Amino acid sequence: MFSSTWYSPVNSGYFICKNNVETMRKTKQECKQTRQALLDAALDLFYSKGVTKATLNDIAREAKVTRGALYWHFKNKEDLLQTLSTQFIEADRIRLESALGTPEVWERLRKTLKTVFHEMQKNKTRRQFTCIMFQLIGMHDPDSILRPVLIDYQNMWGSYISRALQEARTQGTIPANRDLRWASLQITASFTGLIRMLIGPSDNNHVAPYVDQIIDVTMNLIIHAPVECIEKKFSEQ
Repeated sequence: MFSSTWYSPVNSGYFICKNNVETMRKTKQECKQTRQALLDAALDLFYSKGVTKATLNDIAREAKVTRGALYWHFKNKEDLLQTLSTQFIEADRIRLESALGTPEVWERLRKTLKTVFHEMQKNKTRRQFTCIMFQLIGMHDPDSILRPVLIDYQNMWGSYISRALQEARTQGTIPANRDLRWASLQITASFTGLIRMLIGPSDNNHVAPYVDQIIDVTMNLIIHAPVECIEKKFSEQ
């Protein structure tokens, strides 16, 4: 006769296994929350104190975790910044890539540029990240290990604008003889200038209502500007 204990689901390991799964799930969730808390703290401190002045101790303290917990998730400050920037860069990359290869690529480019500004004005984290990227631009340190983060971000935007311009010329939206180097610089200069004004230390809220109009004027200039007036000297350089 078998003992009733042998049939017990507890002794059979069922509940032990179930508890282990629940514990593992809880631990995984807590680990994910800790990682995100560190990223959120890093974003706030990189923005408020500057990338170079914010320390790992500051970030751990802000996230309310130990220094050891921080090192469990990230090797150093640069790893934190790289991971943080990837979240924003990949989101932009998906948005930009979706506009390429479409019949209305020029209008999609126009809409994307405007969306980025509107999001930056309304979304705190997006605004903070943009400010951090411009901090890196201002560092002017070619040997900085933070520089690859900035270069990756700039190259992504540069590549997208260049490809969008090529497609728009192929589609006949912009003149076939338009110098695409000039067009790319025109968009980049306008885009960068607006960002600098919107995230500057002074109150530039008066700029916001004109963002869409400035983008429209810039893109219309690329389509309608006489070649002999603008591009001739540029092309000869």
